[in-house]
Amino acid sequence: MYKTLSGILVHVYQADICSLNVDCIVNAANSMLLHGDGVAAVIQRKAGDDLKNEGDEYIRRYGEIKDGSVIETCAGRLPYKYVLHAVGPRWSDYDTRSRKGRGDCRAALLQPVLQ
Repeated sequence: MYKTLSGILVHVYQADICSLNVDCIVNAANSMLLHGDGVAAVIQRKAGDDLKNEGDEYIRRYGEIKDGSVIETCAGRLPYKYVLHAVGPRWSDYDTRSRKGRGDCRAALLQPVLQ
């Protein structure tokens, strides 16, 4: 558990991400929001077309998401207010830029939580 300076509690769970009693979940996304496998694919499958369509529209409108960025989409059929898609650095590309991207991603994830 992490408590922000404004008193918001942030919990980290090890469980089925699609069945938690929380306001939002974080998806480790790629820069094109292609939820092809792993946890991202499970989230998309359970959320349904609304989540996918909103992500596709974001990419169509704004293009590829840069490392360290977070975007918010609806949660579709999932019981959450929204899903945060965090694009972190790829381990295979690990360098100074990637280390910076990790910090950027952490900071970007806290923004919606603090609102």
